[in-house]
Amino acid sequence: MLNTVHTKIATLLATLEGTGKPLGIVYDDLLDKDEEVTSFPAVIIGLSRFSNEYLTNEENIFGSTFTLYLVQETEIAGMSKANRILRQTTDTIIDTFATNWDQGATSEGHRIWWKINLGNSFYDSDEKQLYYELQLTTNLVFNN
Repeated sequence: MLNTVHTKIATLLATLEGTGKPLGIVYDDLLDKDEEVTSFPAVIIGLSRFSNEYLTNEENIFGSTFTLYLVQETEIAGMSKANRILRQTTDTIIDTFATNWDQGATSEGHRIWWKINLGNSFYDSDEKQLYYELQLTTNLVFNN
């Protein structure tokens, strides 16, 4: 189930990717040490945690939390513009998940519910990149 939920998230984010769209690129997994972000703004999907909650012998919840790292370079754009870009990108991502909170997001016939919480922001002075962190929590209700 975890891979299916991850794929749904990546697929929805990919609708925002490309020329003239809010995201330059979507990385559906954390980057290796030697990999670099090649297009901005970018989003990197990382898994934070997952859990199973057994409510009854008929209904259970599979939960997961993904960290979405939004990345914008600052060397060319500058810090002020990078912040504006990431704020706009954050709004677009939140709106996209809010609009699609239960539309078409299913795994093995079960509905996926999700919500986004804002996280931290930080600056990597070596890479000259600004990061915003969003927490995407999903719940998948399923029957035994």
